[in-house]
Amino acid sequence: MDEILSELKKIGIKAIAQKTLMTEQSVKAILNKDFKSLQKTKAIGFVKIIEREFKVDFSEWIEEYNRYLNESEPPEEEEQFVMSEPSKDKGNKLINIFTYFIIFISVIALFYILSDINSFKKSEEVKPVKELVQEAKINLEITKELNESILVLEEVKETNESISEEKEELIEDEKIVETPVKIEIYIKPRVKVWVGVIVLPNYKKRSFITGEEFDIDTSKEQLVSLGHNRIDIYLNGGKVNLEGKEKFHYKDGEITPLTFAEFRELNRGRNW
Repeated sequence: MDEILSELKKIGIKAIAQKTLMTEQSVKAILNKDFKSLQKTKAIGFVKIIEREFKVDFSEWIEEYNRYLNESEPPEEEEQFVMSEPSKDKGNKLINIFTYFIIFISVIALFYILSDINSFKKSEEVKPVKELVQEAKINLEITKELNESILVLEEVKETNESISEEKEELIEDEKIVETPVKIEIYIKPRVKVWVGVIVLPNYKKRSFITGEEFDIDTSKEQLVSLGHNRIDIYLNGGKVNLEGKEKFHYKDGEITPLTFAEFRELNRGRNW
């Protein structure tokens, strides 16, 4: 393995970088076995490119690199997702209160009517005029109370109907969904480039090498790492300036260029 690395060093870091489309920093780290400076998926992919372009065997290098990763990197923790239960409909509580009120008023009215009927059945003798007048007054008061109860019931009914109409209007309003503004992001490599994408918040990863134009999924927050900065990136048709950086963060329709340190911080301290 050391002989292969020595021969490649003779060819030159710059020449290897130009032929493999890698950065000189990455080539230097591979030839010097500087594993700490390399990113896991990126490193293996670069080594495979060197093997293909220079017809060399890096299997010993890969075994040594895997041993280094096993000794230095702890296992990832599985993330748990908790689904919240939907809130209950508060409008039903108000409707139930009015329903109980209607039942209560109805029971009172029925009690007065039954009491009057029972007292009439028990009266078998002809009553004096004074008692008849007194009973007439009582009946008038009962009738007045019943009329008032009926008015209250009608008001309660109208209130319930109004609440039902408002509830139906709210339901119809909730059904109206505004059409979201479409966001498009696409990248045009000037030369072949390695692309690594990390979808947040579950940190799912994928990587590929391409020289063709490709899109970025704008429906999800993502971290994107590039093998070099010889690319053009467009957001809704407008060219984005990455300020010479090879990494960026996409969220809510905005692209933010990232330094290596900022990328590690958003990626839970990992290079990739």
